[in-house]
Amino acid sequence: MIFGNLMFIHGRRLINLGGLQSWARAFATQQKFKDKVIIKVKGGTGGAGCSSFGREKFVPYGPADGGNGGDGGSVYIATRPGTFNNLSHLLSHYKATAGTNGKGGNCHGSLGSSSIIYVPPGTIVKEIQNLNEEEEQSHNYPVQWVQRPGNERLPKLALDGPSFEDEAERQAQELFYSKSPPINTYPIKYNLMDDDGKPRILCQGGIGGFGNVHFLSEKNRSPKFATKGLKGQSKVFELELKTLCDIGLVGLPNAGKSTLLNSLTRASSTVGDYEFTTLQPHLGTVRVISDNHIPVSFRLADIPGLIEGASDGRGLGFEFLRHIERAKLLCMVIDISPKARISCTEAFQQLWKELEEYNPELVERLSVVIANKADISAEKQLESLKDVVSKKRQSIRVIPISATQRQGMDILLRCMADAYTKMKSL
Repeated sequence: MIFGNLMFIHGRRLINLGGLQSWARAFATQQKFKDKVIIKVKGGTGGAGCSSFGREKFVPYGPADGGNGGDGGSVYIATRPGTFNNLSHLLSHYKATAGTNGKGGNCHGSLGSSSIIYVPPGTIVKEIQNLNEEEEQSHNYPVQWVQRPGNERLPKLALDGPSFEDEAERQAQELFYSKSPPINTYPIKYNLMDDDGKPRILCQGGIGGFGNVHFLSEKNRSPKFATKGLKGQSKVFELELKTLCDIGLVGLPNAGKSTLLNSLTRASSTVGDYEFTTLQPHLGTVRVISDNHIPVSFRLADIPGLIEGASDGRGLGFEFLRHIERAKLLCMVIDISPKARISCTEAFQQLWKELEEYNPELVERLSVVIANKADISAEKQLESLKDVVSKKRQSIRVIPISATQRQGMDILLRCMADAYTKMKSL
């Protein structure tokens, strides 16, 4: 056991306790972040129809006047820009309220309240299970009856031919079918990339039951039954935040991404002198005037640091690279100070390699290399970095800054704004 370096040997493995402590501190200081969730959604049940007859003075046996039950509420999903930056606010279950029952005097029940689930723009919605799919596709609605008190069963016609029950069943099926919305035979999939805020349906509420007035016929002038409301749709959805930000900051651990994000925005990303201070993306919004004197606003994300072998799944490599994949543009943050853990040229080549091996399209999104900690004597390192970057692609700009001293921020912001404006115009 080596106490000075906080290391011990477990079996044949050498475990670095300092690294474990870094992870523990990071987990303890960061809030929950979710970019993929599964939710169960259920529409409200329709209210029951009423079996009732009118009563007036000198009219002991009035006509049927049972009202219909109200339809159950539906569940929708919509975007709400600027309110959420991930999916951690979502619940595991959502259910709309039921419609109320009908009453006598042809009074219909009220509709159930619908629910709207709000998510950030860039969310992909996929239906992964329909809990009443067979019932919907067969168009066979399960009719349940409400009998008038004192009537234990539906009356049957004594003569040969269809019973009142069979006739009422047929009528109820026709009524439900005529009122039902079009059935979507394909699983729901929404790509909520825009910011229009238009609600999209997830689960329809159940149809309200029909009062006994609907079952009047020549053979049955006094129907003493009504139908119960149908259950609402019940489905399971997977929600994934696909577009996390407009510009993502990528780099090795301790390159200064969190400090840079806090300097450019009002974000409060955790800053520390240990590796993996950031274990989840932190977002902020940048507003700047471009060189063309046009106001530009974009979302900037501090993405957790990459390590060598991330493209092969080392550490949480796949998880971190998945966040990077959601950024429209990338800015690479490189520590160019002489005291950096590895040289700036080696850091750039390592990051380029990990991005290219995971997804070759990622290096095409790289527009700016940010040479951080340039306030320390690092002229040679800066020139070496520019030389290596130009060999990869000459269009990539290298901007020297100091995030802690807020030096070079104006040039960096204009460069980011120009790259973002150019990307949007394509």
